[in-house]
Amino acid sequence: MRFLFVLEHFEPYLGGAEKLFGQVTRMLVEKGHSVKVITTLHDSGLAKREKLDGVEIYRIRCFNRFLFTLVSLPHVWRASRDVDIIHTTTYNAAIPAWLTGFIRRRPTVITFHEYWGKLWFSLPFLQSWQRLLYYCFEQLVVRLTFDHYIAVSEATKSSLVEAGVQRERITRIYNGIDYSLYPSNQESLDETFSVVFVGRLGVSKGLDLLLPAWGAFVATDEGSGGLLRLVAPRYPKAIWQQVQGLMAKHCPQDSLEVLHELSNLELRAVMQKSHAIVIPSYTEGFCFVAAEAVAQGIPIISSGKKALAEVVTGKYITMELLSVSALVESLVKSRQGKWDNLPLRKFQLENSVVAYLELYNRLHDLQRKI
Repeated sequence: MRFLFVLEHFEPYLGGAEKLFGQVTRMLVEKGHSVKVITTLHDSGLAKREKLDGVEIYRIRCFNRFLFTLVSLPHVWRASRDVDIIHTTTYNAAIPAWLTGFIRRRPTVITFHEYWGKLWFSLPFLQSWQRLLYYCFEQLVVRLTFDHYIAVSEATKSSLVEAGVQRERITRIYNGIDYSLYPSNQESLDETFSVVFVGRLGVSKGLDLLLPAWGAFVATDEGSGGLLRLVAPRYPKAIWQQVQGLMAKHCPQDSLEVLHELSNLELRAVMQKSHAIVIPSYTEGFCFVAAEAVAQGIPIISSGKKALAEVVTGKYITMELLSVSALVESLVKSRQGKWDNLPLRKFQLENSVVAYLELYNRLHDLQRKI
């Protein structure tokens, strides 16, 4: 089969969605299929067109992510002439993919990582006009009629059903990871109590809670001498500037280590020497970081919101409330070793691969019968 993926961001952009589509596109090429990706040129140092691991990548320069919706349309139209299936994701890539699929009568699939609804109006780092704009845009995307929807967790599937998407059009396919890449024991922990945050600078990631909480924690006897490692990119620039302000205001310099652009090996080394992973998100559609931490046997402090309740197993602490004080209490409990425990749950990459191929084959067979 011939596939066209229309994605706002793609590897090497850092994020769970980008990791997912990197896996899916490589998997399809390995199975003998043809794959094109149209995405943004988020870094001027990247090639506008290249072929990586058999995947043809076309990057479009956009000064604003919302411009991708319009600027990408002629590129998507040309690239879709000879494809069998178009696959996209939320948010800005969805409209050109849907419109092209509708006109060309190609099966079009959308992956929803999360559906936020009215949560937009309570998230940090956003202006009022941004909250309204993003909410309205999400409402538009969820009302487009795609041939099929993929939800990456039961939490996301339930949210889509509540938003009005027909249940029979939704398939839940968990994101998968390759467990051979993740050693299941921590060999050399830091002598100092340490926690690590890993993720993109998203408005839902809870950094507005984590940084004040960390400052309050290290001021306690339990937190004295603790270290927070923040592994995150410097983009989006506006959020990075606000995060820098929070770090300067709340966190003693010697209690914080900020890391950028780590390789996979470097990231795993940082995770494995930390006493815990902290995930204070307002919501999560799946959370690769949580699944990878569980695979490595690293305890997790989390908000427990949405899909975190499905993914977080092993040793864990769930914040009682989504607040700075509740996160401080969770940090104190983790320093004291007061962990809860759940049987390990795995999300095998092979299972995800099989599920994606089954869905693609089903849609392709239906199209041929029309």
